[in-house]
Amino acid sequence: GRAMAPTARTQRSTMLILMTGLILALASPVHAMVVDYVVSLNTSALMGTSGFLDLQFNPGTIPGTPGAEAAISLFSGDAVLQNPGQANGTGNVTGALPGELVFHNGTQFNSFFQEVTFGTTISFHADFSGAFLTALSGAHTAFSVSVYDADGITPLLTTDPSGALTIFDLAPGGEITPMIFNPSVVTVAAVPLPAAAVLFPTGLS
Repeated sequence: GRAMAPTARTQRSTMLILMTGLILALASPVHAMVVDYVVSLNTSALMGTSGFLDLQFNPGTIPGTPGAEAAISLFSGDAVLQNPGQANGTGNVTGALPGELVFHNGTQFNSFFQEVTFGTTISFHADFSGAFLTALSGAHTAFSVSVYDADGITPLLTTDPSGALTIFDLAPGGEITPMIFNPSVVTVAAVPLPAAAVLFPTGLS
């Protein structure tokens, strides 16, 4: 069962990239200066069951995608991590939960697939940086969050074909567009920059 999971998730990752055009059509972009978000999942419907949390950070095309990085930090909630460690990462990702994860989009498939016993909540910060913030053109990068059943294949709490609960579309020029597929489960909150940081580019211009 679990051996099949990477193939199934790799196929779904292609769908995540193909959906970026749809995301741009359905959601308004967030200003480029907003690059830090709090992602919260309400997993009460799964409380006490086993499954997986899947975080992916995948480019549209290689070459052709401006460099981007996603840093996952301040992981919290009452989920119990099973078999934690760096080995849960595939592709260009370093670190381990509940500590910081750092994803780069330099390879096609980048995933952190963490086995968990679900509680009521999972929460973390996602901070995005890299050349995509100022790039003039190129393909998009997608950061997605999914949860899977204990088989590692069946997506939970979503009817989205890609299996995702939420996808962030990172476009050249710094437009970051979160798409939420199940608002009763997922909340996304932008963390405002300090006033001084917002005013700094204005002073330069």
